[in-house]
Amino acid sequence: MVLLDKTGSPAPSMGTGTATNMDNSIPGLIGCYILIARRDEVKANCVVDNYFVVLCSVDINWTSPTSSLKQELPSLGHDLAMMWDKQGLTDVSFHVGGESFSAHRLVLATRLSVYRAELYGLMAESKMASITIHDMKASTFKFMLYYIYHGSLPDAGKADISSPMAQYQHLLVAADRYGVEGLKKICEDKLCCNGITTDTVVSMLELAEAHVCPKLKARCFDFLTDGDNFKMVVTSSEYLHLM
Repeated sequence: MVLLDKTGSPAPSMGTGTATNMDNSIPGLIGCYILIARRDEVKANCVVDNYFVVLCSVDINWTSPTSSLKQELPSLGHDLAMMWDKQGLTDVSFHVGGESFSAHRLVLATRLSVYRAELYGLMAESKMASITIHDMKASTFKFMLYYIYHGSLPDAGKADISSPMAQYQHLLVAADRYGVEGLKKICEDKLCCNGITTDTVVSMLELAEAHVCPKLKARCFDFLTDGDNFKMVVTSSEYLHLM
């Protein structure tokens, strides 16, 4: 901060400048600079037409709000998902379809009441370090585990699925078996959108009836209300068996 003389040029010799700290009355203001000058010197050297000019500059030290967010802890769900991805601190393994999958007892028991009884109840499995699951494909169990930890299924580009609609059927059965209602709904919605054709509508009806999927069942009936679709399906051996 400097005073300007009568010619408009800086007059650094005018007055004494000192830096000082401020109190907290002004949010964000850390310190200030004070210029003290004698009245008679200012009047003699700087006043023009009853006014004088002070030239000052302000330094602003701005910190991005996002920088503070980086120091916050990630969500618990994110940390649990990372633990499973990296296979850290697992304490139980599942053998399914010739493959082995490691997991955390506490996470499974927290997420699913079926596993709570199986891993911490009076069942024999509660004392076993490894559990064998029958009547399920390894890929189906893997996707179900992924959902339990992440709350979603992996992106289509990252998932190695040769027959998506068949996999959704297997996942729906597994989700119903273990009470994973969110996953069951996802599978039902996927099958309603893309899984019903003249070749699959009968098996979809059976699936919907066996696992209580009213939305899928209604969608199958809607498909059969089309006369052409019904003519193609009604003569099939699968339809006759269903009847």
